[in-house]
Amino acid sequence: NGLPVGGQSGMGEMRELVERGQFLDIPHSGAVKMFDVLPEYLKKIFSIISPQTIRPLKVVIDAGNGMAKTTFPKLIESLPVNVEYLFLEPDGTFPNHEANPLKVETLAALQRRVTAVGADFGFALDGDARRRICSTICAPVRLFQRFGAKPKEQWRCQWSAMPILKNG
Repeated sequence: NGLPVGGQSGMGEMRELVERGQFLDIPHSGAVKMFDVLPEYLKKIFSIISPQTIRPLKVVIDAGNGMAKTTFPKLIESLPVNVEYLFLEPDGTFPNHEANPLKVETLAALQRRVTAVGADFGFALDGDARRRICSTICAPVRLFQRFGAKPKEQWRCQWSAMPILKNG
């Protein structure tokens, strides 16, 4: 487990050391071992929900020019899902919009596309594809009715959505 490094926890000090070229002399170097974590990641996901239990869906995914391209296409190819991606190519300059699905203004392109193609769902991802947001404009009203939730500008998709994906 790593420790987070940010503005308040060492990032400034690290920057100063690099700018001064102050590096420690290490008598021996470590080894790099390449390991593809994707197969185990997918195995874990599919141990929670089997692809055979998901009904066919039409989905639009806004990858926000983040890292989703490294995992989502492999995940989706195992599902009975017809998917259309928006902004799938990673680009750290985020030319289309900030990769922050918590900001309603970043959902506009997704909402337009879901409506245009009549998709069942639309998901917006953050830059590292950990967080997903399903906008109310994208989500069928039955999602809210099923869970007794009041529609809001956005709805965080959580494990509670699994019965809907399985049963429609």
